[in-house]
Amino acid sequence: MNVRLTVTRRDKPDAAQESRTEVFGSDIKSIMLGRDASCDVVLSLQAVSRSHACITRETGVYYIKDAGSSFGTQVNNEPLPQGEKRRLYNGDLIAIAQFDLLFEDIAQDSTSTGEWQAKKGKPTAGRLPILVSEKPCLRIMNGPNEGTRIEIEEGREYIIGRSKEAQIFINADLVSRKHAKLRRDLGGTHVEDLGSRNGIRLNRNPIAFATLSDGDEVEIGGIKMLYIDLNEMKVRPLLFDKAEPKTPPQEKPSPPEPPEPPKEEPPAEPPAEPEKPEEAPAPNELEFPLEAVDKAPPPPLLKGKQAIVLMVIGGCAALLALILLILVFAGA
Repeated sequence: MNVRLTVTRRDKPDAAQESRTEVFGSDIKSIMLGRDASCDVVLSLQAVSRSHACITRETGVYYIKDAGSSFGTQVNNEPLPQGEKRRLYNGDLIAIAQFDLLFEDIAQDSTSTGEWQAKKGKPTAGRLPILVSEKPCLRIMNGPNEGTRIEIEEGREYIIGRSKEAQIFINADLVSRKHAKLRRDLGGTHVEDLGSRNGIRLNRNPIAFATLSDGDEVEIGGIKMLYIDLNEMKVRPLLFDKAEPKTPPQEKPSPPEPPEPPKEEPPAEPPAEPEKPEEAPAPNELEFPLEAVDKAPPPPLLKGKQAIVLMVIGGCAALLALILLILVFAGA
């Protein structure tokens, strides 16, 4: 096994400065991750179990399995069920508590053994190709037969089901007697539902027929099987790209705009002629001058008093006449 694990702390601001790298050679069959000092990669946090997870290798393929931890393990932000293995690819991110572990392969000097190839130094931008001549196979990932590998011969058909006549026997209640058919030909490996009650799921999606690719997960009646074809050269993007960040391209300076032509000023208007003072109209001889009207004496007020006196005298005379008339009529 030739593996490099880059461990960083997610909860620290200077995690890049505190990261460490663990390198393991081909003589190690498994890598134990945990809090205990005997683990191959020690993660010193209380949230990490003593034996938290384990990385193993089977015929050139890497797997990780949660070892019954208290707070679980995640691969690429997806939780890993306890007791279930998951395949690891170059560039996968393993999360345990506050630790992030970047999984990478180290270059091999020889490629004839079918090992993954990588350039030394920075990781490549995808899952590395495998050059082997092994036959495609299905690996059971959970259940009582976990770890069983079923090689798929070209030109053959395999019945998957609960029947004893099935070439791939799965003893589970949710599996039909003849659940699915698996066939490999020149066009690839195909899986087809045979009218089962619970159907087939490919990468968690229900399907009736599909052509499998390396790394696909087929689920039948709760049993998950990983399709492995090491002869495929498949690209998977890395989660972490350690390459130096690219500087954004600088915008080319735009050519200077030509200066605007000077605006023409409108011609100056000729000076206006001075207005002639208006001549005062000649005084009208028939009109009275204002000064004479202002100096005229107020009308006399004696006429009003005289009218009052005359009214009083007239009233008195009328009163006397009335008295005389009364006396005359009284004497008669």
